[in-house]
Amino acid sequence: MMPVSSRIRKKIDSAFPQAAKPAREIARSLHRHPEIAFHEHRSSELICRILESAGFRIRRGIGGMPTAFRAEWGGGNRKAVCLIAEYDALPNLGHACGHNLIAGSAAGAALALTRAVSSRAGRIVVLGTPAEETLGGKINLLRAGAFSGIGAVLLAHPSHQTRVHSSSLALVNSIVEFQGRSAHASATPEKGINALEALILLFNSLAWLKGRLPPGSRIDGVILEGGIVPNVIPDRTRASFYLRARELPLLAALRTHFAACVRAAERASGARARISQPGPIYAPFLSSPTLENIFRESLQISGFPLPEQGKLEALGSSDIGNVSQKIPSLHPTYAITSREIGEHSPEFAQIAGSEGAFRKMLKMARVLAYTAGSLIEKPESLQRAGREHRKLIRIGEAPRISRK
Repeated sequence: MMPVSSRIRKKIDSAFPQAAKPAREIARSLHRHPEIAFHEHRSSELICRILESAGFRIRRGIGGMPTAFRAEWGGGNRKAVCLIAEYDALPNLGHACGHNLIAGSAAGAALALTRAVSSRAGRIVVLGTPAEETLGGKINLLRAGAFSGIGAVLLAHPSHQTRVHSSSLALVNSIVEFQGRSAHASATPEKGINALEALILLFNSLAWLKGRLPPGSRIDGVILEGGIVPNVIPDRTRASFYLRARELPLLAALRTHFAACVRAAERASGARARISQPGPIYAPFLSSPTLENIFRESLQISGFPLPEQGKLEALGSSDIGNVSQKIPSLHPTYAITSREIGEHSPEFAQIAGSEGAFRKMLKMARVLAYTAGSLIEKPESLQRAGREHRKLIRIGEAPRISRK
């Protein structure tokens, strides 16, 4: 059985020429005018304006974030299908993660669906989620109840390969500050406590620890503050670290080992250490098998190149993981280049603004529309995804999230 009836498929296909123009406008405009986390005012307003003109009811500034929004179309008592729009760019790199394409595909799919399904048959939500790259805007939205009434979440991410199943690593950002005592580095070094040496000790011990971590675990760090001039012993240093693991219990263990390394550097140097957590914990992504099956069939009938076999190994982290712990979610990747070019690079940023990437984005928007259309047309699929998700939660594949 096809995931979407021929009637709705024909309607989606018929609506796509009109949906494609504003979707392309979003992708191109965001790429030309990149905005970093929590500053996506122009990007957010453009998407809202386009959706509002198509009859979506817009709530701006949700979750205490001025650039977040919830756009809703349709009615009825059924749970809504949600298409996620991301639109924050990376500092100095622009849309090197392709968020301009994520926003374009979400809007394109939503616009096509408004012409293909009855407003009484179900509800479509486009959720605008700022700051995916830094402080997890989706986590703020979860806490604020912005995902209420949603039965399935769909987000397609551009990449160098097409995969139906994806995963992500749990992540926490830790800031380490060492407080020492300044002194003249040449005349009276014995009177100082070198906070930079404490930080170097920490980096060296973490280099040793990295070789003993379980597969999938990562520790990456940069120095934010390391001193001013060589002839003054630094009395204060700071560094930022990303700790990642495949599962939340493994992340908790990694944080314990990390803290032990910090305390060891503190004892060896005499500098006082302080560890802080500026943002939330990103949970690993839990993919919905039901949504995967519908999406895979939608790929096949759309003429999109078939995905590679197997599962995509978790390499990065995203706040969509936290959403997936609460709501059945789908986060496939699709190739916008035939070359193996990694995200967060200048090369990927350039490709994300190309006509070739826009064409792939529009094809993916059609696949998302087919998938969402199937869930609206056949609410039993949405119910099955919900039952399946609750079962996965019970057997422990979606552990509780703690800030401790």
